[in-house]
Order: sequence, then structure tokens, then C-alpha cells
Amino acid sequence: MRMTITGNLVHDPSLKFTNSGKAVCEVTIASNYKSNKDAEDEVSYIDVVLWQSLAENFANSMHKGQRVFAEGRVQQSNWETDDGQKRSKLKVIADSAGPDLRFHTATVVKAEKHTAKPASDDDFPF
Repeated sequence: MRMTITGNLVHDPSLKFTNSGKAVCEVTIASNYKSNKDAEDEVSYIDVVLWQSLAENFANSMHKGQRVFAEGRVQQSNWETDDGQKRSKLKVIADSAGPDLRFHTATVVKAEKHTAKPASDDDFPF
């Protein structure tokens, strides 16, 4: 399944590197929805993982509070807590991401070409 999210960055992107040297950035996007003008905002917090050059470019360009978008595949993680409760969490593995240009302007600069291969699920450091 694929998903596109727009919302505000909850915190500054944090760029990390796997043991094999692949760049990875995990961010949380707060997406607000209001069903009508009198309703309170409903906020969903969606975790997004960016890899390789996308991770580096996003981390170097975006900051907490900015309106952004991310598009990619949905991945579900399942685990059991120490007391036996089953938990699951969805996150988006981004193929593209950037500023929401309804709220920002951007100056586009071609990034240095990266030759790294796409990340595999074995590369996740978290």
C-alpha cells in the first residue's frame, strides 16, 4: 500500500548512518484534519523513514514546524511488550518528500549525485 502525507514536522530531522554507511532519517509528521469549521482538529502523528540521498537532502533542508509532504510505501511493525501485550505501528518508507509549496517557497539546487543502492529492510537501525 502507498500513502501520501502532508503535515508539519514534529521535530528537526536527525540524520544517522547504518553500520554499512547508508544515510537514514526518521521524522514524524503531524497531519491535522477538521471535519467541519466548528470541530476541533484531529491530529495524526505519522512516522516516516527516508533513506540515502533523500534522507541527506531532507535533513539538510527541512526544520521543525515546516509544512512538508512525504510519499511512499506503508510498513507495519508488530511486537509484544514485556507483559505480553501485542502492539503494532505503521510507518511510511518514503520514496519522495519535501516542502509543501502551498505554504513555502523553495530554491531548487541540484544535489550531488549519489551512487548508493536502495536500502533493504535489513538496514533498519531501529
